[in-house]
Amino acid sequence: IKPNTVEEVPVDVSWADSISLMGASPLTLNYTVTYRFPSHQPIDLQGKHSIVLDQIFPIPKVAEKVQIDGDLSEWGDLPFKVRDKGQVYQSVNQWAGPEDSAFQFNIRQDDSHLYLAIQSEDDILLSNPDRATNDKDSIEVWVDARPEQKRLEGIGTDKKPEFLKLVVALDDAPDEMALVGKESLPEGIEFASAKRAGAFDLEIGIPQKYLNGKQNGEWKDLRLNVGQNDRDMKGRTKSLWW
Repeated sequence: IKPNTVEEVPVDVSWADSISLMGASPLTLNYTVTYRFPSHQPIDLQGKHSIVLDQIFPIPKVAEKVQIDGDLSEWGDLPFKVRDKGQVYQSVNQWAGPEDSAFQFNIRQDDSHLYLAIQSEDDILLSNPDRATNDKDSIEVWVDARPEQKRLEGIGTDKKPEFLKLVVALDDAPDEMALVGKESLPEGIEFASAKRAGAFDLEIGIPQKYLNGKQNGEWKDLRLNVGQNDRDMKGRTKSLWW
């Protein structure tokens, strides 16, 4: 490749058996980059890059209202799974595998709300009341329901997000999780959690009224990201994202 140029190389990917992209792990690209110089030996750089398989997913509509109580038994399978090294975006080398931290979730809707069910895994839960919220184990849900063109243009900021950013962190009580900054969130957001062996089950309800307001009418599509921040005693954070 000549300096200051870009060359695209198409790659065909196929599987022996059909798979669902909902729970598909990222592909791992092993690469070698060779730099050639006129005056000395070539330099080879090797590395790995994760390629996330993605598509537009339909959100099923249900007739009965979901009970926001932290009990996920009514949800059945949670097909969107985050438990692969390629889905770790911070402190990758400190992540010890799915038994360290991982999560899975599902999403559905009715006429009043968009619902998420999230089941997290964490080998050590940090709930020290002396820690700040951003220094505790937490789950984040980002929902960008603006029109598509606006979503493409925006980058978002921590101080003034251009999308709905929900943070659920371990409360001061070790058996509870709390929705952070609930008083400043859109009206009608519902949340519940239930502790179990291995971490927490979460349910979140986001009003359709809020989503429709972002598109000045019945919303057509949205961007969703779900993440887990796993803190450790040394102050490091392992972040996993879908």
